[in-house]
Amino acid sequence: MKTPNDSEEILEELKRASRFRHPKNVNTSTVDRLIESNWCSKEDLVLAYTDLQNPDLDRAVVLFQLPFSMRLPDKWLKVRSEYGNPYMRFRSVPISRSSENEFTADSSESPNLTQVLMSYQLWDRRRQLYGPYLEALAEPQQVVKTKFKSTGFLNAVEFEQDLIKRLRLQSLQVLKDFIPTYRVTCRDPFAFAPERLDHFFLMVKNGKIVIRDLISSGTVNQPKALKPPPDYSRNFTNLRNRLKAPWRPSIYETYLMEAARQIEVGAPNLAMVQIVMILDWFANEIIENHLLKKMKGALDIYSGAYRLTEEYLWEDERDRIVPSTEEKYLKYFPVIGISLTSSLIGDLRTMLKRRNEIIHRSQAATIDPTIAMDTLEAGMSIIRHCMDCLLKKNKRQKGKLEVEVKSDLE
Repeated sequence: MKTPNDSEEILEELKRASRFRHPKNVNTSTVDRLIESNWCSKEDLVLAYTDLQNPDLDRAVVLFQLPFSMRLPDKWLKVRSEYGNPYMRFRSVPISRSSENEFTADSSESPNLTQVLMSYQLWDRRRQLYGPYLEALAEPQQVVKTKFKSTGFLNAVEFEQDLIKRLRLQSLQVLKDFIPTYRVTCRDPFAFAPERLDHFFLMVKNGKIVIRDLISSGTVNQPKALKPPPDYSRNFTNLRNRLKAPWRPSIYETYLMEAARQIEVGAPNLAMVQIVMILDWFANEIIENHLLKKMKGALDIYSGAYRLTEEYLWEDERDRIVPSTEEKYLKYFPVIGISLTSSLIGDLRTMLKRRNEIIHRSQAATIDPTIAMDTLEAGMSIIRHCMDCLLKKNKRQKGKLEVEVKSDLE
């Protein structure tokens, strides 16, 4: 079979492949209806089909849309998943809104959707049945003999419905794991893991399109004039490196994204206050878990000794925390084994000074959003540096303990 060379040939091939079991009372093809209803673009379909033309016969591509714009370039990205060895591609879909239910082609204020292409390698039983299923489409016929089914026959339609259902569930699971890492790494406060996938459909190896949902009209219009897309190449590199390791964002980094959202909606002063509040909360948790609990265990042999020490070092008789944020990081943390670099100390003091100016109203004017973003980056760096110090400390203690146990056994 000759492989289509250009976009128009590929679209015609998709129409031919998707004609099997096509409703006779529908004039347009499945491909035309998807494009006209704004479920995808011609380019999306061509990219999906091109991906399926690799030597692997066991891959399939799903397409769907997310209700926000991903800050990534239009490239294939390998993502973590227990099943399917998936690659994802994110393509911005500009839209614009003139009223609550109407969309127009005004690009001056256009929110965005993201068209997602997700390429899977099938696994287990579905992988075994994929070859016989493709044979059934080549005939075409509704059933095909196969040794992988107890009945000896495979129903092509049943296989399609089972496959699209499983890949939809797997895609939701992948996004649940992927989006939090993407959100923090790429500083995108508006991204969230969806509970459902809009305009979801499947393309199999021969180009046939499989849909479970009713093709209703989408809410997307291509603007007449588009601004050049931002350069997200650094985001792509940072995210790809993050995904290579079993890294997950901490709860503190996740909460810092709320400050990022405040900056983007035009409230950088509020963001500055939030950043310091989260750093202070982080310091409290670290000190209580890694210093105070150990002190309590050591001083329990003396009645009232811990409470007396705590009143001077941590909480007074009115349950107010005694040390300032700066003292926690520069005096308490070194006792635990966490020492900030000189540049991070400078960043911390600068953000505390700006926060104090905002609180005491000496900073009445709005802070430059660029300064607020730099402060956010400094906050992220401080938290990540402190957590890395704790990880290194735990590894050293674990290694020392293993050496001691080995010595005792000898």
